[in-house]
Amino acid sequence: MTNFKDLHVGIIGYGKIGKIRKDECSKIYPVAEFRISDPYVPNVKYYTPEEVVEWADIVFICATNDVNSKYTCMALEAGKHVFCEKPPARSYDDLLKVKDVYEKHSRLTLIYG
Repeated sequence: MTNFKDLHVGIIGYGKIGKIRKDECSKIYPVAEFRISDPYVPNVKYYTPEEVVEWADIVFICATNDVNSKYTCMALEAGKHVFCEKPPARSYDDLLKVKDVYEKHSRLTLIYG
Protein backbone atom coordinates (compact mmCIF):
# COMPACT_ATOMS: atom_id res chain seq x y z
CA MET A 1 0.00 0.00 0.00
CA THR A 2 1.18 3.52 -0.82
CA ASN A 3 2.38 5.70 2.01
CA PHE A 4 0.49 8.84 1.03
CA LYS A 5 2.72 11.17 3.04
CA ASP A 6 5.43 10.33 0.53
CA LEU A 7 3.19 10.91 -2.50
CA HIS A 8 4.26 13.83 -4.67
CA VAL A 9 1.50 15.31 -6.81
CA GLY A 10 2.30 17.88 -9.47
CA ILE A 11 -0.20 20.12 -11.21
CA ILE A 12 0.70 21.87 -14.44
CA GLY A 13 -1.80 24.67 -14.93
CA TYR A 14 -3.49 26.06 -11.85
CA GLY A 15 -6.54 27.85 -13.13
CA LYS A 16 -10.06 26.84 -12.14
CA ILE A 17 -9.65 23.15 -13.00
CA GLY A 18 -6.17 22.86 -11.50
CA LYS A 19 -7.51 24.23 -8.21
CA ILE A 20 -10.42 21.78 -8.28
CA ARG A 21 -8.01 18.88 -8.84
CA LYS A 22 -5.80 19.97 -5.93
CA ASP A 23 -8.80 20.36 -3.61
CA GLU A 24 -10.15 16.92 -4.53
CA CYS A 25 -6.75 15.21 -4.29
CA SER A 26 -6.20 16.83 -0.89
CA LYS A 27 -9.34 15.06 0.35
CA ILE A 28 -8.08 11.68 -0.82
CA TYR A 29 -4.39 12.17 0.02
CA PRO A 30 -4.43 14.75 2.82
CA VAL A 31 -0.75 14.35 3.61
CA ALA A 32 0.54 14.31 0.04
CA GLU A 33 2.86 17.12 -1.03
CA PHE A 34 1.90 19.27 -4.01
CA ARG A 35 3.84 21.44 -6.42
CA ILE A 36 2.12 23.80 -8.82
CA SER A 37 3.23 25.10 -12.20
CA ASP A 38 1.42 28.25 -13.28
CA PRO A 39 3.23 31.61 -13.23
CA TYR A 40 0.00 33.63 -13.39
CA VAL A 41 -1.55 32.53 -10.11
CA PRO A 42 -0.77 34.82 -7.17
CA ASN A 43 0.26 33.46 -3.77
CA VAL A 44 1.37 30.08 -5.14
CA LYS A 45 5.05 29.16 -5.36
CA TYR A 46 5.78 28.62 -9.01
CA TYR A 47 7.72 25.66 -10.36
CA THR A 48 8.45 25.13 -14.03
CA PRO A 49 6.64 22.23 -15.71
CA GLU A 50 10.01 20.47 -15.97
CA GLU A 51 10.59 20.83 -12.21
CA VAL A 52 7.11 19.50 -11.47
CA VAL A 53 7.58 16.48 -13.74
CA GLU A 54 11.01 15.71 -12.30
CA TRP A 55 9.74 15.84 -8.71
CA ALA A 56 6.21 14.38 -8.91
CA ASP A 57 4.96 10.79 -8.85
CA ILE A 58 1.63 11.79 -10.38
CA VAL A 59 1.19 14.72 -12.77
CA PHE A 60 -2.11 16.44 -13.50
CA ILE A 61 -2.06 18.35 -16.78
CA CYS A 62 -4.61 21.15 -16.38
CA ALA A 63 -3.02 23.59 -18.81
CA THR A 64 -4.24 24.99 -22.10
CA ASN A 65 -4.84 22.75 -25.08
CA ASP A 66 -1.84 24.08 -26.99
CA VAL A 67 0.65 22.58 -24.48
CA ASN A 68 -1.17 19.47 -23.26
CA SER A 69 0.52 17.07 -25.67
CA LYS A 70 3.98 18.45 -24.83
CA TYR A 71 3.49 18.11 -21.07
CA THR A 72 1.70 14.76 -21.29
CA CYS A 73 4.57 13.30 -23.33
CA MET A 74 7.17 14.88 -21.03
CA ALA A 75 5.56 13.32 -17.94
CA LEU A 76 5.10 9.90 -19.56
CA GLU A 77 8.68 9.85 -20.80
CA ALA A 78 9.80 10.61 -17.24
CA GLY A 79 7.89 7.55 -16.01
CA LYS A 80 5.11 9.45 -14.23
CA HIS A 81 1.45 8.63 -13.91
CA VAL A 82 -0.51 11.25 -15.86
CA PHE A 83 -4.00 12.69 -15.74
CA CYS A 84 -4.62 15.01 -18.69
CA GLU A 85 -7.61 17.25 -18.03
CA LYS A 86 -8.43 18.31 -21.53
CA PRO A 87 -7.94 16.71 -24.92
CA PRO A 88 -4.26 15.74 -24.96
CA ALA A 89 -3.61 17.29 -28.36
CA ARG A 90 -4.81 19.91 -30.80
CA SER A 91 -4.07 17.92 -33.92
CA TYR A 92 -4.21 14.34 -35.06
CA ASP A 93 -0.41 14.23 -35.45
CA ASP A 94 0.10 15.42 -31.86
CA LEU A 95 -2.43 12.87 -30.66
CA LEU A 96 -0.46 10.12 -32.41
CA LYS A 97 2.69 11.32 -30.61
CA VAL A 98 0.94 11.09 -27.24
CA LYS A 99 -0.36 7.62 -28.14
CA ASP A 100 3.13 6.44 -29.17
CA VAL A 101 4.74 7.74 -25.97
CA TYR A 102 1.96 6.21 -23.87
CA GLU A 103 2.44 2.81 -25.51
CA LYS A 104 6.22 2.90 -24.98
CA HIS A 105 6.07 3.84 -21.31
CA SER A 106 2.86 2.07 -20.20
CA ARG A 107 2.12 4.24 -17.18
CA LEU A 108 -1.31 4.90 -15.73
CA THR A 109 -2.71 7.58 -18.00
CA LEU A 110 -6.15 9.13 -17.91
CA ILE A 111 -7.34 11.50 -20.59
CA TYR A 112 -10.37 13.51 -19.55
CA GLY A 113 -12.18 15.99 -21.69
